[in-house]
Amino acid sequence: MGKQSIFKKILTVLSLTVFLSAGYLAMSVVTSHPAKADCVPVFCIMSNTLSNEIKVIGKSIKAAIEEAQAQIIANFTVAIADYTRKVNDKIDDVTENVTNWFDTFWNFNQKPSKQAMTDQLSAMNADQSRELSSFTDAANQNRTSKEFEDQQIKSHREQRPDENGCITATVAGGMTRAFRTAVAYNAAAPAEKLPRSGNSVGTAAAAGPAADMKERWDTYTARYCNKDDNNGHSGCTSSGAFVGQDTDVTGTIFSKETIDLKNPDTKQTVDDLITNVAEPFVKDTVPPGAVKSSPGQGAILAGQSYKARRQTIYDSLYHIVSRRAPGSSMQDFVKPLRQAAGLPDSMISNNPSHNEIMQVMMSERFRSGTYSIEQIDEPENNQREMVIQQAFQLMQLSDQLDLMDRYSLLLAAQASAEIKGSKHFGSAMAGAPME
Repeated sequence: MGKQSIFKKILTVLSLTVFLSAGYLAMSVVTSHPAKADCVPVFCIMSNTLSNEIKVIGKSIKAAIEEAQAQIIANFTVAIADYTRKVNDKIDDVTENVTNWFDTFWNFNQKPSKQAMTDQLSAMNADQSRELSSFTDAANQNRTSKEFEDQQIKSHREQRPDENGCITATVAGGMTRAFRTAVAYNAAAPAEKLPRSGNSVGTAAAAGPAADMKERWDTYTARYCNKDDNNGHSGCTSSGAFVGQDTDVTGTIFSKETIDLKNPDTKQTVDDLITNVAEPFVKDTVPPGAVKSSPGQGAILAGQSYKARRQTIYDSLYHIVSRRAPGSSMQDFVKPLRQAAGLPDSMISNNPSHNEIMQVMMSERFRSGTYSIEQIDEPENNQREMVIQQAFQLMQLSDQLDLMDRYSLLLAAQASAEIKGSKHFGSAMAGAPME
């Protein structure tokens, strides 16, 4: 079908070419010819002329053209239909291809990208929400952590021990040892005096007041005698090594926060001083033959009352001494405090007593500038120091209670002596008092 169409197109073009060429040749050459004309109602054409030939050719050409036209129309109709079909097919193919391309472009390129972009946008929004939530949680956690840290710092500042607190806690441990030493000495020292008060065998007092006085006189002249006393007639030609200390209550006892009772000379001096205060002379002994009699038995019982009253006095006096007995082993902590307060080393013990520790903690440690600086450095130190001072005040109250107990016994002993002096017993065996 395609080749036939091409042939028809070539034939049409050739016919037009021949027609034009013949016309040109006929018109460009002058040929003489007798005139013959064929007349028609409109115009006349001469016979056997070029015009007649042209007319014949024209008819042929017209017939050929009409035939060609018919063929062309027939073929063109078929071609147009075929072209239309093929165009439609191509359009369908193109449409399908375009559709497929768009489907491919959308499903394989655009849609996954859009989905990925949507996922990214959603992920970004979700991540942004997560980040905002995380920021909020972090802010809440930071606030909580800050509050916790503030409370922790506050608790730490309130509860952590300062230097004064550490010293107090350490010294308090030594006070237990010092207190137990004081209690033991306060119990043992008066008991050592009991044999002398009871005229016990093995003592000078067993032979009576004269023998006991002789022993004490020898001790006096050897240790405490001052040759200038009694207008130069004190009983000695030269003063003793411890002159006057058996009567110097302040210098021997109260001027010392710790008395070195481990030193035999110091201990004897303290004992002799207390003897001069509590029991300078012993009582008379009861003769052996009178023990079975009523007066003798009364004298023995009076001796028991005498010993009890003397023990009460000894206990009260030795209580003051026992508080100054060494035994805390806190010299490494107490000594720097006393030195900082300005005390000389001669007044500082190498083994502080209960009394020395109380003196340092209740009085001397406040005289150090270091203490004041530590108190203003942290306000919490004042609260801790208040607790420390309250604790030591309670200790002082406890010591005062012990003193009041002994003072009560002294009053009882004095009252009993006054009652005995104002109400005498009769001679009756029953010992009924006289009205």
